[in-house]
Amino acid sequence: MVLAWLAQPGALVCGESPVTRAEYRRVCREIADEMRRQVFRDPRDWVARRRKFDAISHFAFVQARLWRWTGEPRYADDAREFLRAVTDQRDSLREADFFTVYPFAMACRMLDADGKLDDESRRAAREFMTRRFRAREVGDHNRAFTRACGLALAAQLEPDCAAADSWRQYADDVWRLWTQLGDVTENAPNYNRIDSVYLFLLADLLGRGEEMRRPQVRGMYNRWREQLTPSGAIPAYGDSGQGQLEPNADWPLRHGWAEWVAGFERAAVCYGDGAFRDAAARLFRRGMRSEPLGRRYFHAQSLSALMEAGEWTDDTLASVPMPMRSQLQRRPDPWSESVLDKLVMRLPSADATPYLLMDLYSRGHHGHVNQHGGINWLEVQQVPMVMSLGYNNRGPEHTNALLVRPMDGGFPDPAPLAANRWHTASVPTSRLPRVAGDPRLRRLGEFALRVATRRGVTLWADNLRLSGPQGEQLLEGFENPAGWNHSPHVTGLAREGDFGLVWQFSSGSFMATNSAVTQRLSELTFDCHRFPELKLDWKLSDVDEAARPLILRCGEDFHVHIPQHQPRLLDARLAERDGDQHGWVRFTDWGQPGQRHERRLCMTREGVLVVLDSLFPAADGEMMPSVVGPVWHTCPRAAPRPVTGGYHVAGASVELLLLFHRSSGQELGVVSRDVWSLPSQHTVFAWQSVGGESARPVPVSFVSVLAPLTANASGDRAAIDRAAREASVMLLEQPVEGQGGGGHVDVRLKLPGRDALRVRLHPWGNFRVQR
Repeated sequence: MVLAWLAQPGALVCGESPVTRAEYRRVCREIADEMRRQVFRDPRDWVARRRKFDAISHFAFVQARLWRWTGEPRYADDAREFLRAVTDQRDSLREADFFTVYPFAMACRMLDADGKLDDESRRAAREFMTRRFRAREVGDHNRAFTRACGLALAAQLEPDCAAADSWRQYADDVWRLWTQLGDVTENAPNYNRIDSVYLFLLADLLGRGEEMRRPQVRGMYNRWREQLTPSGAIPAYGDSGQGQLEPNADWPLRHGWAEWVAGFERAAVCYGDGAFRDAAARLFRRGMRSEPLGRRYFHAQSLSALMEAGEWTDDTLASVPMPMRSQLQRRPDPWSESVLDKLVMRLPSADATPYLLMDLYSRGHHGHVNQHGGINWLEVQQVPMVMSLGYNNRGPEHTNALLVRPMDGGFPDPAPLAANRWHTASVPTSRLPRVAGDPRLRRLGEFALRVATRRGVTLWADNLRLSGPQGEQLLEGFENPAGWNHSPHVTGLAREGDFGLVWQFSSGSFMATNSAVTQRLSELTFDCHRFPELKLDWKLSDVDEAARPLILRCGEDFHVHIPQHQPRLLDARLAERDGDQHGWVRFTDWGQPGQRHERRLCMTREGVLVVLDSLFPAADGEMMPSVVGPVWHTCPRAAPRPVTGGYHVAGASVELLLLFHRSSGQELGVVSRDVWSLPSQHTVFAWQSVGGESARPVPVSFVSVLAPLTANASGDRAAIDRAAREASVMLLEQPVEGQGGGGHVDVRLKLPGRDALRVRLHPWGNFRVQR
């Protein structure tokens, strides 16, 4: 997570006026014209030299649709030019990627239907589709949905093509698989935004629109809509957020917004629900103010999706304010009809701010499975204060949940990766693909090693094995070079006479798949209780942490340098008392089997967030020797300044006071360092040593108080001074006699225009909010 003190955005009116079809079309045309002048001046360069087949195909779609909307021949001419830029490179491409197939086929369809494709362009387009469109990746996720749309459309355009039957069958298989669940298995807005559009497109192409009206499908769209923040954003969780981009003062998400607008406009029509129009308007107006489209080549994809809003919007459907409420969201998944998904907390006020989102699901495609219980988003007065660090940040130390580290493991960060040194990856087998009929049986399924690097690198991988209390079992076939699809890269054995290989890779991203092992092990099942770990020894000649150096893919992606964290969610609750929002979340197996973690949240009506983290020993009373504590990642703009009991972080019109209740044995700290691709993060943390033979296993608790501070009328920053009578914030301390003693700490906050608020922190980690 990152605490970002960002520039105050323009106020958002509750219940934005809906956006009309004409307004969507006008904006799309303006963006497209600017992109044509500034970004896509030479489409052939983008394809021949930069290999951006998907972006050029999307922009061909954009130009073809503008031709349809305006009737201006220049748009048809440009669309045809962009298509030819793609087809001229058809011999240099093995196959079209999943993002290319639909916009390319739809651009062809629109132009051909209007007689705007000459014979040579039509022949080239047909040859490109028949040679480069492939049916792959059957699943219920964005890659399958986008490809299925393209192949279903291609089969309609070229019904006599030899591949047409396989294209139709693929689209039907994807639709049938998805309808079994009626929801998506992806758990990241960066990909769900794509799902929200392409599910409707696929339904239209297959003539299955009625199935989109099923209650479980509407529930999915409702769930996404009700995650919308007061500032008009879908919060980042899972593989969303910053990626390799630095925080932006106005729009910190960087995972796209235009697709949501189109998806919600179509949902409004499908369900006759004007609240989706309100959500679409909030997203559209905030996105256009803060992260307007048209600046980068990849905006072509979002622009093509926004054009669907110009097709789907129903101006006769009245907009109504979307619900603003706290809720425990639920979702179906492949193993249960209803599991906890997100905890959303809002104040019962007109603008429902502050706002908080916590991801309870933490799994699924693109979910961050090592970051259970973290607060993904906290917003106060439409200023984001807590948000996900982003795409590459997947370790437990990259979130703000209670962190448990071995005594010698480094706190809050683990020891950095070392080049030319052997490491051991350990994957919990309980997360491998399940075998129907027995909850304990697992199989390996696909098996691949993914290497991503900005420089040439050598990879050694050795001793793939199942591990458990009764010993280890080597998985044979791993060391056979003939079984790997990248066998030309194999240069030798990792260790003579052992079960490993050496690969030489150039810069870029490579996937080494062992089809022989996959075929053999697909028939092998094993008990995940008997063998709870899948292990692999590995090392790299050059460790490039910004490039996600090594991923083990077997059922899902495991970043092997990350300590795998697998707690089990027990329950969650939500309640309101005197206008304050209270939440409770409980986990077991936190850091070690049987060890329990409870996180209590109180969002006061003044906007102060109090977080209580408690760690309880396992039932047998054991607690492994560890260093335990919460971490909070702060904005890179200014290092936190120490104050009594905590840190003051300045930065924008809304600042933050971060306080800890420091009990006996607990210390505070701050460290500044790069977190993967994000530079100069400041991490504030509290910590305590627990466990060990000499220590009596007792619960340990930490209390964090996050108090937003607004500038006063004169524009000065809120004062933080214990001695000043006029101080906006006063910290009043009494001695703490240690855990179990009678002392307590009072944090008194006098917020401008509000009643005085007192948070009493008790030595056993409990707290009480008083006024």
